[in-house]
Amino acid sequence: MKEVLLQNINKFYDGEETIKNLTLKVEKGEMISLLGPSGCGKTTTLKIIAGLVEADQGKIFIDGKSMDHLPTQKRGAVIVFQDHRLFPHMTVGANIEFGLRMKRVPKSIRRKKVQEMLQFVGLEKQGGKFPGQISGGQKQRVAIARGLIVDPAVLLLDEPFSNLDQRLKEEMRSFIVDIQRKLKITTILVTHDKEDALITSSKIGVMFDGELKQYGTPEELYEAPNSLAVARFFGEINEIPYKTIDDGKIHTAIGIYEKDGRLAELEETDKLLLRPEAIFLSKEDDGSGNTIRSEIGNSVLGKVNHRTFAGEKTYYEVDIDSLRIRGSVIGKGAFQTGESVFVHAAKESLIVCK
Repeated sequence: MKEVLLQNINKFYDGEETIKNLTLKVEKGEMISLLGPSGCGKTTTLKIIAGLVEADQGKIFIDGKSMDHLPTQKRGAVIVFQDHRLFPHMTVGANIEFGLRMKRVPKSIRRKKVQEMLQFVGLEKQGGKFPGQISGGQKQRVAIARGLIVDPAVLLLDEPFSNLDQRLKEEMRSFIVDIQRKLKITTILVTHDKEDALITSSKIGVMFDGELKQYGTPEELYEAPNSLAVARFFGEINEIPYKTIDDGKIHTAIGIYEKDGRLAELEETDKLLLRPEAIFLSKEDDGSGNTIRSEIGNSVLGKVNHRTFAGEKTYYEVDIDSLRIRGSVIGKGAFQTGESVFVHAAKESLIVCK
Protein backbone atom coordinates (compact mmCIF):
# COMPACT_ATOMS: atom_id res chain seq x y z
CA MET A 1 0.00 0.00 0.00
CA LYS A 2 1.43 3.35 -1.08
CA GLU A 3 0.33 6.93 -0.54
CA VAL A 4 0.04 9.22 -3.57
CA LEU A 5 0.54 12.96 -3.20
CA LEU A 6 0.26 15.58 -5.93
CA GLN A 7 1.39 19.10 -5.05
CA ASN A 8 0.54 22.15 -7.16
CA ILE A 9 0.53 20.29 -10.48
CA ASN A 10 0.27 22.42 -13.62
CA LYS A 11 0.29 21.25 -17.23
CA PHE A 12 0.23 23.32 -20.41
CA TYR A 13 -0.69 22.22 -23.93
CA ASP A 14 -0.16 24.66 -26.81
CA GLY A 15 0.09 27.49 -24.33
CA GLU A 16 -3.18 26.62 -22.59
CA GLU A 17 -3.28 25.40 -19.00
CA THR A 18 -5.02 22.01 -18.88
CA ILE A 19 -4.16 21.15 -15.26
CA LYS A 20 -4.34 24.09 -12.87
CA ASN A 21 -2.57 24.00 -9.52
CA LEU A 22 -3.85 20.51 -8.68
CA THR A 23 -3.14 19.26 -5.15
CA LEU A 24 -4.45 15.84 -4.17
CA LYS A 25 -3.63 13.26 -1.50
CA VAL A 26 -4.67 9.59 -1.76
CA GLU A 27 -4.13 7.57 1.39
CA LYS A 28 -2.49 4.15 1.45
CA GLY A 29 -4.86 1.43 0.25
CA GLU A 30 -7.60 3.93 -0.61
CA MET A 31 -9.72 3.89 -3.76
CA ILE A 32 -10.73 7.32 -5.03
CA SER A 33 -12.29 8.67 -8.21
CA LEU A 34 -11.57 11.70 -10.34
CA LEU A 35 -14.94 12.71 -11.72
CA GLY A 36 -15.74 15.26 -14.38
CA PRO A 37 -16.78 15.89 -17.99
CA SER A 38 -14.63 14.98 -20.99
CA GLY A 39 -11.64 17.27 -21.43
CA CYS A 40 -11.42 18.39 -17.80
CA GLY A 41 -7.93 16.91 -17.26
CA LYS A 42 -8.75 13.63 -15.51
CA THR A 43 -6.83 11.31 -17.85
CA THR A 44 -3.94 13.76 -18.13
CA THR A 45 -3.66 13.63 -14.32
CA LEU A 46 -3.41 9.82 -14.45
CA LYS A 47 -0.73 10.02 -17.14
CA ILE A 48 1.25 12.49 -15.05
CA ILE A 49 1.14 10.12 -12.06
CA ALA A 50 2.20 7.20 -14.26
CA GLY A 51 4.99 9.19 -15.86
CA LEU A 52 3.56 9.04 -19.38
CA VAL A 53 3.22 12.83 -19.36
CA GLU A 54 5.50 15.21 -17.49
CA ALA A 55 4.01 18.01 -15.43
CA ASP A 56 5.27 21.51 -16.22
CA GLN A 57 5.11 22.51 -12.57
CA GLY A 58 4.53 20.78 -9.26
CA LYS A 59 5.67 17.62 -7.50
CA ILE A 60 4.52 13.99 -7.35
CA PHE A 61 5.23 11.65 -4.45
CA ILE A 62 4.48 7.94 -4.18
CA ASP A 63 5.08 6.46 -0.75
CA GLY A 64 6.84 9.66 0.23
CA LYS A 65 9.40 9.39 -2.59
CA SER A 66 9.66 12.05 -5.27
CA MET A 67 8.72 10.84 -8.76
CA ASP A 68 10.13 13.93 -10.48
CA HIS A 69 11.71 12.89 -13.81
CA LEU A 70 11.55 9.22 -12.81
CA PRO A 71 10.68 6.95 -15.80
CA THR A 72 7.36 5.11 -15.91
CA GLN A 73 8.82 1.67 -15.24
CA LYS A 74 10.38 2.84 -11.96
CA ARG A 75 7.33 4.53 -10.47
CA GLY A 76 5.33 1.45 -9.51
CA ALA A 77 2.17 2.94 -10.99
CA VAL A 78 0.26 0.95 -13.62
CA ILE A 79 -2.37 2.54 -15.82
CA VAL A 80 -5.23 0.58 -17.44
CA PHE A 81 -6.82 2.45 -20.35
CA GLN A 82 -10.49 2.30 -21.37
CA ASP A 83 -9.65 0.70 -24.75
CA HIS A 84 -7.76 -2.15 -23.01
CA ARG A 85 -4.78 -1.95 -25.41
CA LEU A 86 -4.40 -5.71 -25.54
CA PHE A 87 -2.10 -7.28 -28.11
CA PRO A 88 -4.49 -8.92 -30.60
CA HIS A 89 -1.88 -11.47 -31.80
CA MET A 90 -1.22 -12.72 -28.25
CA THR A 91 -3.36 -15.04 -26.18
CA VAL A 92 -5.03 -13.88 -22.98
CA GLY A 93 -2.31 -15.61 -20.98
CA ALA A 94 0.48 -14.03 -23.03
CA ASN A 95 -1.08 -10.57 -22.63
CA ILE A 96 -1.15 -10.98 -18.87
CA GLU A 97 2.41 -12.32 -18.88
CA PHE A 98 3.82 -9.42 -20.92
CA GLY A 99 4.91 -7.21 -18.01
CA LEU A 100 6.77 -10.06 -16.36
CA ARG A 101 8.58 -10.81 -19.62
CA MET A 102 9.69 -7.18 -19.83
CA LYS A 103 11.07 -7.53 -16.31
CA ARG A 104 12.92 -10.70 -17.39
CA VAL A 105 11.21 -12.84 -14.77
CA PRO A 106 12.14 -16.53 -15.25
CA LYS A 107 9.71 -18.47 -17.44
CA SER A 108 8.70 -20.97 -14.75
CA ILE A 109 7.78 -18.19 -12.37
CA ARG A 110 5.92 -16.31 -15.11
CA ARG A 111 3.75 -19.31 -15.95
CA LYS A 112 2.90 -19.90 -12.30
CA LYS A 113 1.98 -16.24 -11.75
CA VAL A 114 -0.13 -16.13 -14.93
CA GLN A 115 -2.16 -19.15 -13.83
CA GLU A 116 -2.67 -17.63 -10.39
CA MET A 117 -3.76 -14.32 -11.93
CA LEU A 118 -6.14 -16.00 -14.39
CA GLN A 119 -7.82 -17.72 -11.46
CA PHE A 120 -7.81 -14.52 -9.39
CA VAL A 121 -9.73 -12.58 -12.08
CA GLY A 122 -12.03 -15.49 -12.99
CA LEU A 123 -10.53 -16.22 -16.41
CA GLU A 124 -8.90 -19.59 -15.77
CA LYS A 125 -10.62 -21.09 -18.84
CA GLN A 126 -9.78 -18.19 -21.16
CA GLY A 127 -5.97 -18.20 -21.03
CA GLY A 128 -5.51 -19.81 -24.47
CA LYS A 129 -7.98 -17.55 -26.29
CA PHE A 130 -7.18 -14.39 -28.21
CA PRO A 131 -8.67 -10.96 -27.35
CA GLY A 132 -10.99 -11.15 -30.36
CA GLN A 133 -12.58 -14.29 -28.93
CA ILE A 134 -13.64 -12.89 -25.55
CA SER A 135 -16.24 -10.36 -24.37
CA GLY A 136 -15.71 -6.70 -23.52
CA GLY A 137 -15.95 -7.39 -19.81
CA GLN A 138 -13.41 -10.21 -20.09
CA LYS A 139 -11.05 -7.93 -22.02
CA GLN A 140 -11.25 -5.42 -19.19
CA ARG A 141 -10.37 -8.16 -16.72
CA VAL A 142 -7.38 -9.16 -18.85
CA ALA A 143 -6.17 -5.55 -18.95
CA ILE A 144 -6.48 -5.25 -15.17
CA ALA A 145 -4.78 -8.63 -14.64
CA ARG A 146 -1.89 -7.54 -16.89
CA GLY A 147 -1.44 -4.50 -14.66
CA LEU A 148 -1.79 -6.34 -11.36
CA ILE A 149 0.63 -9.17 -12.16
CA VAL A 150 3.65 -6.86 -11.86
CA ASP A 151 2.59 -6.04 -8.28
CA PRO A 152 2.22 -2.26 -8.71
CA ALA A 153 2.21 0.23 -5.86
CA VAL A 154 -0.65 2.20 -7.46
CA LEU A 155 -3.39 1.15 -9.87
CA LEU A 156 -4.71 3.81 -12.25
CA LEU A 157 -7.97 3.08 -14.09
CA ASP A 158 -9.01 5.28 -17.02
CA GLU A 159 -12.78 5.07 -17.68
CA PRO A 160 -12.88 1.28 -17.09
CA PHE A 161 -16.67 1.04 -17.57
CA SER A 162 -17.26 3.38 -20.51
CA ASN A 163 -17.50 0.73 -23.24
CA LEU A 164 -19.70 -1.72 -21.32
CA ASP A 165 -23.46 -2.18 -21.31
CA GLN A 166 -25.32 -1.65 -18.04
CA ARG A 167 -25.20 -5.29 -16.91
CA LEU A 168 -21.48 -5.64 -17.58
CA LYS A 169 -20.83 -2.23 -16.03
CA GLU A 170 -22.46 -3.32 -12.77
CA GLU A 171 -20.53 -6.59 -12.87
CA MET A 172 -17.20 -4.85 -13.51
CA ARG A 173 -17.80 -2.27 -10.77
CA SER A 174 -18.33 -5.07 -8.25
CA PHE A 175 -15.29 -6.90 -9.62
CA ILE A 176 -12.97 -3.90 -9.32
CA VAL A 177 -14.20 -3.00 -5.83
CA ASP A 178 -13.72 -6.62 -4.73
CA ILE A 179 -10.21 -6.80 -6.23
CA GLN A 180 -9.21 -3.50 -4.64
CA ARG A 181 -10.44 -4.56 -1.21
CA LYS A 182 -8.66 -7.92 -1.39
CA LEU A 183 -5.33 -6.47 -2.53
CA LYS A 184 -5.68 -3.18 -0.60
CA ILE A 185 -3.92 -1.48 -3.51
CA THR A 186 -4.04 2.30 -3.73
CA THR A 187 -6.34 2.98 -6.69
CA ILE A 188 -7.34 6.08 -8.66
CA LEU A 189 -10.26 5.69 -11.03
CA VAL A 190 -11.18 8.24 -13.70
CA THR A 191 -14.82 8.48 -14.80
CA HIS A 192 -17.40 10.89 -16.19
CA ASP A 193 -20.23 8.89 -14.56
CA LYS A 194 -21.22 9.98 -11.05
CA GLU A 195 -22.70 6.55 -10.29
CA ASP A 196 -19.36 4.86 -11.00
CA ALA A 197 -17.65 7.22 -8.57
CA LEU A 198 -20.32 7.01 -5.85
CA ILE A 199 -20.43 3.21 -5.87
CA THR A 200 -16.71 2.46 -6.02
CA SER A 201 -14.85 5.16 -4.12
CA SER A 202 -14.23 6.31 -0.56
CA LYS A 203 -13.47 9.82 -1.83
CA ILE A 204 -14.24 11.70 -5.04
CA GLY A 205 -12.43 14.62 -6.63
CA VAL A 206 -14.64 16.68 -8.96
CA MET A 207 -12.74 18.35 -11.81
CA PHE A 208 -13.81 21.08 -14.21
CA ASP A 209 -11.53 22.79 -16.73
CA GLY A 210 -8.37 21.33 -15.22
CA GLU A 211 -9.20 22.36 -11.66
CA LEU A 212 -10.07 20.19 -8.67
CA LYS A 213 -13.26 21.92 -7.51
CA GLN A 214 -14.08 19.73 -4.50
CA TYR A 215 -12.63 16.63 -2.87
CA GLY A 216 -14.44 14.61 -0.24
CA THR A 217 -16.57 11.60 0.57
CA PRO A 218 -19.55 10.71 -1.63
CA GLU A 219 -21.87 11.88 1.13
CA GLU A 220 -20.11 15.25 1.45
CA LEU A 221 -20.22 15.94 -2.26
CA TYR A 222 -23.86 14.95 -2.64
CA GLU A 223 -25.21 16.57 0.51
CA ALA A 224 -22.89 19.58 0.80
CA PRO A 225 -21.56 20.58 -2.64
CA ASN A 226 -19.51 23.77 -2.55
CA SER A 227 -20.91 25.13 -5.82
CA LEU A 228 -23.93 24.88 -8.09
CA ALA A 229 -21.76 23.20 -10.76
CA VAL A 230 -20.72 20.41 -8.39
CA ALA A 231 -24.30 20.01 -7.13
CA ARG A 232 -25.62 19.61 -10.69
CA PHE A 233 -22.97 17.05 -11.54
CA PHE A 234 -24.28 14.77 -8.80
CA GLY A 235 -27.87 14.89 -9.97
CA GLU A 236 -30.83 17.10 -10.56
CA ILE A 237 -31.13 20.06 -8.25
CA ASN A 238 -33.71 22.79 -7.61
CA GLU A 239 -32.49 26.33 -7.08
CA ILE A 240 -34.81 27.91 -4.51
CA PRO A 241 -35.27 31.70 -4.59
CA TYR A 242 -35.22 33.48 -1.24
CA LYS A 243 -35.84 37.03 -0.15
CA THR A 244 -34.24 39.47 2.26
CA ILE A 245 -33.22 37.84 5.50
CA ASP A 246 -34.73 39.73 8.42
CA ASP A 247 -35.56 39.20 12.10
CA GLY A 248 -33.75 35.86 12.06
CA LYS A 249 -35.94 34.38 9.34
CA ILE A 250 -35.33 33.42 5.72
CA HIS A 251 -38.26 33.84 3.34
CA THR A 252 -38.05 31.28 0.53
CA ALA A 253 -40.32 30.23 -2.30
CA ILE A 254 -41.18 27.07 -0.36
CA GLY A 255 -41.66 28.51 3.12
CA ILE A 256 -40.08 30.50 5.94
CA TYR A 257 -37.12 29.10 7.87
CA GLU A 258 -35.24 30.15 10.99
CA LYS A 259 -31.73 31.41 10.26
CA ASP A 260 -29.87 28.79 12.28
CA GLY A 261 -28.31 25.35 11.81
CA ARG A 262 -27.03 24.91 8.28
CA LEU A 263 -28.73 28.17 7.29
CA ALA A 264 -26.94 30.21 9.95
CA GLU A 265 -24.21 31.42 7.57
CA LEU A 266 -26.49 32.03 4.57
CA GLU A 267 -25.69 35.29 2.80
CA GLU A 268 -27.76 37.02 0.15
CA THR A 269 -25.15 36.18 -2.50
CA ASP A 270 -25.34 32.44 -1.75
CA LYS A 271 -27.47 29.89 -3.58
CA LEU A 272 -30.12 27.81 -1.84
CA LEU A 273 -30.57 24.35 -3.37
CA LEU A 274 -32.83 21.36 -2.83
CA ARG A 275 -32.68 17.83 -4.24
CA PRO A 276 -35.91 16.46 -5.80
CA GLU A 277 -36.06 13.57 -3.31
CA ALA A 278 -36.00 16.04 -0.39
CA ILE A 279 -39.29 17.61 -1.47
CA PHE A 280 -42.44 16.32 0.20
CA LEU A 281 -45.88 16.57 -1.36
CA SER A 282 -49.21 16.22 0.42
CA LYS A 283 -52.80 16.53 -0.77
CA GLU A 284 -54.76 19.70 -0.34
CA ASP A 285 -57.31 17.79 1.73
CA ASP A 286 -57.87 14.24 2.90
CA GLY A 287 -61.12 13.75 0.96
CA SER A 288 -63.33 14.83 3.83
CA GLY A 289 -62.82 18.54 3.30
CA ASN A 290 -60.22 18.80 6.06
CA THR A 291 -57.13 20.67 4.90
CA ILE A 292 -53.85 18.85 5.52
CA ARG A 293 -50.78 20.92 6.29
CA SER A 294 -47.23 19.90 7.01
CA GLU A 295 -46.16 19.41 10.60
CA ILE A 296 -42.82 20.89 9.56
CA GLY A 297 -44.50 24.29 9.60
CA ASN A 298 -43.47 25.12 6.05
CA SER A 299 -46.01 24.50 3.35
CA VAL A 300 -46.84 26.31 0.17
CA LEU A 301 -49.59 25.47 -2.25
CA GLY A 302 -48.64 24.45 -5.76
CA LYS A 303 -50.09 22.67 -8.76
CA VAL A 304 -48.78 19.55 -10.47
CA ASN A 305 -47.78 20.57 -13.99
CA HIS A 306 -46.36 17.24 -15.10
CA ARG A 307 -46.05 13.70 -13.79
CA THR A 308 -43.56 11.07 -15.01
CA PHE A 309 -43.57 7.48 -13.81
CA ALA A 310 -40.01 6.07 -13.97
CA GLY A 311 -40.26 2.66 -12.32
CA GLU A 312 -38.76 3.02 -8.85
CA LYS A 313 -39.74 6.67 -8.66
CA THR A 314 -42.36 9.09 -9.91
CA TYR A 315 -41.19 12.57 -10.85
CA TYR A 316 -43.38 15.65 -10.46
CA GLU A 317 -43.02 19.15 -11.81
CA VAL A 318 -44.90 21.49 -9.51
CA ASP A 319 -45.65 25.16 -10.18
CA ILE A 320 -45.47 27.48 -7.17
CA ASP A 321 -46.34 30.97 -8.39
CA SER A 322 -43.64 31.66 -11.00
CA LEU A 323 -41.33 28.87 -9.75
CA ARG A 324 -41.38 25.36 -11.16
CA ILE A 325 -39.68 22.76 -8.99
CA ARG A 326 -39.06 19.07 -9.55
CA GLY A 327 -39.78 16.50 -6.87
CA SER A 328 -39.55 12.74 -6.76
CA VAL A 329 -41.53 10.14 -4.86
CA ILE A 330 -40.63 6.48 -4.44
CA GLY A 331 -43.20 4.29 -6.17
CA LYS A 332 -46.12 5.30 -8.34
CA GLY A 333 -47.04 8.39 -6.36
CA ALA A 334 -50.55 9.60 -5.58
CA PHE A 335 -50.84 12.90 -7.44
CA GLN A 336 -52.09 13.67 -10.92
CA THR A 337 -51.42 16.44 -13.41
CA GLY A 338 -53.48 19.51 -12.56
CA GLU A 339 -53.94 18.54 -8.91
CA SER A 340 -53.20 21.04 -6.14
CA VAL A 341 -50.63 19.88 -3.60
CA PHE A 342 -48.82 21.26 -0.60
CA VAL A 343 -45.05 21.40 -1.02
CA HIS A 344 -42.69 21.35 1.92
CA ALA A 345 -39.09 20.50 2.80
CA ALA A 346 -37.18 20.11 6.05
CA LYS A 347 -34.56 22.76 6.75
CA GLU A 348 -31.93 20.03 7.14
CA SER A 349 -32.35 19.09 3.48
CA LEU A 350 -31.58 22.58 2.15
CA ILE A 351 -28.12 23.03 0.61
CA VAL A 352 -26.21 26.33 0.79
CA CYS A 353 -23.40 27.00 -1.67
CA LYS A 354 -21.60 29.85 -3.38
